[in-house]
Amino acid sequence: MKFRRSWSTLLVFALLASACSDAPDTSNPQEPDTDRSDTDLSDTGPDADEPDTDDTPDVDDEPDTDPPQTCQHDSCTEEGRTRCEVVDETISCLCDEGRVEIDGECVESLCEAQGLSNPNVLSDTPGTYTDASYAIAALGSTYAVVWADDRDAHGQEVDLYMGRFDHRGHKLGGDVALTDTPFHDVITPDALAADEASFGLLRLEETADPDLRRLIFERFDDQGAPIGQAHTLSDGTFIESPALIATDQGWLASWSEGSLSDASSWRHRLASLSPDGELSTEVRTLNTHGPDSSPHMVWADDHAAVVWREAIDSTGSARETYFQRFDAAASPLDPSPRTIGASPSLEPRLLWTGDHYVIVSIASGRSLTLTTLDDEAEDVLVDTELTVTDTNIYHISAAWTGSSIALSWRDSDALVLQGFALDGTSRHDPIMLEEGVMTSLPTLANLGGISALSWGHFDDVGDRTNVETYLAIYCAY
Repeated sequence: MKFRRSWSTLLVFALLASACSDAPDTSNPQEPDTDRSDTDLSDTGPDADEPDTDDTPDVDDEPDTDPPQTCQHDSCTEEGRTRCEVVDETISCLCDEGRVEIDGECVESLCEAQGLSNPNVLSDTPGTYTDASYAIAALGSTYAVVWADDRDAHGQEVDLYMGRFDHRGHKLGGDVALTDTPFHDVITPDALAADEASFGLLRLEETADPDLRRLIFERFDDQGAPIGQAHTLSDGTFIESPALIATDQGWLASWSEGSLSDASSWRHRLASLSPDGELSTEVRTLNTHGPDSSPHMVWADDHAAVVWREAIDSTGSARETYFQRFDAAASPLDPSPRTIGASPSLEPRLLWTGDHYVIVSIASGRSLTLTTLDDEAEDVLVDTELTVTDTNIYHISAAWTGSSIALSWRDSDALVLQGFALDGTSRHDPIMLEEGVMTSLPTLANLGGISALSWGHFDDVGDRTNVETYLAIYCAY
């Protein structure tokens, strides 16, 4: 009896001791105990395959989880930036209603109402050059318009001038002469861009031979002062429609060139430029057939997208619009160009919304079509007709305002501005201005927070024409 009681007692004590020091069943003490409902005493808190929610992280366990971010009354206290929003578990402070973000600051918006502001005169000179185009770009909070002007020289000496303005469209200082040469300088609507440090400009310089032009790249600071050296990108041929965009590695330039006496010689070109404007790669030829409408480009966050037109038969009666993406070195990201739509469109203009590519074209002399692609360049809308004024359309200028597609063009009797949703529905009736007045073609640009429209207004003064440069701010619907 005594032996049995002693053995039983020892067995009970052994079982109790085993329970109090329940060793883990696996080599990792942080894994769960599998032979009983009690967890191992060495395993403090959740096991390594579960998130740790207590204040003290376990050995080899996942970090403690922080509580989710929420907007508090004191989360956003900067003047003009007090709206709070949580995006991807991070607090973002947004501009207050009625303000827009320009160059990192929330400033009062010019847009007290939707539509077009009253035009401001940027330049009123005794110019007589009526073939001027206008290019617009933003460098930080400085906005610039560049145009060609002969300063009453009757087209004999045409130089380029810059007018600067603020976010309300008010002029800053006087006109800045960018060139002063004995040649005829030409600017096109897409030839001005800006990176973080400078304006970049592509200009055409006519030579003594009317069949030859030079394509020159230059940089300017926010006061219009030149930076570094000018670089000639092409020479010894006739060049037209240069376009420029800033990239994350420098610049991309496109243009069309060829011989005026040989239509088959024409080519659409694309070139990568270093930050200071030197050619950094071999110039690429885009077209495989006869070129038609010149390339139009946009920088889409981390790559470039380009559209252009080609005449695909010898008579030029059959034409197609092409789309292709490139990196900053002008190397193709798509294996080959793809055709866009089926309509015989003219002057394709390309926009990037942040997640869609938008192509707007003149489908005939009296209508416009819209094609949109998703961020993988797959069709969303194809050849959707836009409702516009029933009159002739001469040259379209396009901008993405951040919420809508803004289009401007010259019709038979006026300048027209109209906004459209991404699905092609009209946001408002056409805005008509300069009705019955002779004007240049308009240029429209999104400058990051505001959209600006510029054009030349022509007045007959005695035996000559005086050119006034106008600018207005478009407040999107």
